[in-house]
Parts: sequence; structure tokens; C-alpha cells
Amino acid sequence: MVSRKNFVIILMAMVVFTVLLTRFDAFAQQDYPNRPIEVVVPFEPGGPADLGVRFFVDKWAEMLGQPVIVGNKGGASGAIGGKFVARAKPDGYTLLALNESTLITAPLLRKDSGYTLDSFRYLWAHSKITGFLSVKADSRWKTFGEFVNEAKKNPGKLKYATWGPNSSSNMVMQMVCEAAGMKLTFVPFKSSPDSLAAVAGGNADLAVTFALSGLGGSGLIRPLVISDDKRVPDYPNVPTLKELGYGIKFVTQYMGIAGPSELPDKIVSKLIEAHNKVRVKYAREIEEKLPKVDQYSTYLNEKETMQYLKEREQVYKEFFKKLDSK
Repeated sequence: MVSRKNFVIILMAMVVFTVLLTRFDAFAQQDYPNRPIEVVVPFEPGGPADLGVRFFVDKWAEMLGQPVIVGNKGGASGAIGGKFVARAKPDGYTLLALNESTLITAPLLRKDSGYTLDSFRYLWAHSKITGFLSVKADSRWKTFGEFVNEAKKNPGKLKYATWGPNSSSNMVMQMVCEAAGMKLTFVPFKSSPDSLAAVAGGNADLAVTFALSGLGGSGLIRPLVISDDKRVPDYPNVPTLKELGYGIKFVTQYMGIAGPSELPDKIVSKLIEAHNKVRVKYAREIEEKLPKVDQYSTYLNEKETMQYLKEREQVYKEFFKKLDSK
């Protein structure tokens, strides 16, 4: 049995420990960062989330004074990497490459994802991407209309390639099929580059990706249509789904950075300050070179990023409900 004297000593020790721990955490935040920062990309290398982050990491490192490294933790349509970051210590050393597949479709469709949209704090969005529906360069389909017409005449015969059944790429293709009244066969691959390679090699008829992974000017594939509501500068002759009369609610996606939901304000402020310095110093390079990886410069702040994700989550929920009712 603990005596009253010993109880008081233990209680005082606990109070002192709590105070010291609080001060240590405050000091750690003030001293942040003092070691390398990992940005988790929840996919295989070469996809849009990966390419966009790799464009920025050295620039962020310059402003933060510590290395910023990319860690690819792919699998389960982004859920493995998402779960890893959601459960990470909120100390600013483990961040997430923000994307819809990980943050929205995976937790909506996978009960074992282990997180929700509210499990993260959203720092910013730094680029936007559009969906490309592409065929082999020498394909018989010269327009998306020709592809749709053949698909309607031969339900299930034509195959489309994209990564993961729960990916946003697959969701956009399901929306397009529903809007066009056609049925295609889904062939899943591990990544966007794999999907494009399958089409280039004749193993699938159409690739649905949010980047062309360096193949845009290769002569191997040819985009028929994009999912944006406006044509993009690097592919001025490629029409949009909106132009062709497909009024789906799916247009651009935004890429950015998130962290665990309890990420402290002081750390968030330092990260945002570093990114804003990058935007100023490298403004011209961002505008000129980011499009080479099929991304376009933009900026959404923390509140705007969260609002965008909440609105997009509702679009997915409505579409899934519509599919379930059929």
C-alpha cells in the first residue's frame, strides 16, 4: 500500500514530468525542423502525386534547412500510405501527398482504410491535374466519339486500363461510361505508367490517367479527350468532355500536402511559409516546368483545400449512391 507521503511524491513527479514534456514539445516545435521530413506518396513512383511532389521537395528543403524526402508507400488505392500518415506522430516529419484516391475514394469504398477525410490537416494545394483518356498513337479511333460508337456496338469488348478499382481514375471512367451509355471491361494496373504502357503495347484499348508520365510527346500514345472543363495549353487540340456533351461533375484534381489532423499550428505555419517562399523565388520555373509533368501551377490555402475535398467527396457519394440504386 502506498503511503500518503509516497503518494504525494509520485504525484509531484508526474506533474513535473508533464510540465517538462509540454516544454519539450514546445521547444521541438520552435526548433522545427531539425531532421529530415518525409512526404509519403501513397502510390508507386511515376504517377501524378509522385511527380508533383518530386518537383517541389528540393525547393522546400532549401527553405526549411532540412532534407525533404519522398517515401513511396503504395497499395490499396492509396489507403496504405494514407493510414500510415493518419496514424503518424503529428510532429511535422511525416506528411502526405494529397490526392483524391487516398483521401476520398479509398475510405469511402474500403471499410478497412482506417481513416476518413477528417483524419488529416490540409496545408495547401500546389498544382492541378486533368484526366487523360488515351489510346495507342496509331489507333483506329481518331476521336473519342468514334471510340464511344464502337464501344456501344460491342458492349464489354473494349478494355480500359487504369490503376486500382477504388482509384479516382477508375471513378471518372465509370462516370464517363454511365454518361455515354457504354460498357467497357476494366483492366487494373499498379500505376498510371503501367496503364499507359499497356495501351502503348496493345494490351488495352484506352488508358485513363491523371498524367501522361512523360509519354505525351513520345509518339506511343495519343489522348482523345481530357476531363477538364477547359483545354490545357500543352494539348490544345485535345477536346474536353464538357465540349463533347458529357456533363459529369468531375473536372480537375488538385495535388498538395496534408499531415495528421493534430498537426500543431506552429509547424503548419512554418511549412506554409516555406512553400510561399518557394512560390515567390521559383515562380517562373513553376509556371514553365511543372506542365512538363502534366501539372499546372495553382494555390489553394488550408481552408480552400478542405472545402474542395469536402465538395468532391459529396460528388463521389452521390455517384456511388446512384450506382447502388441500379
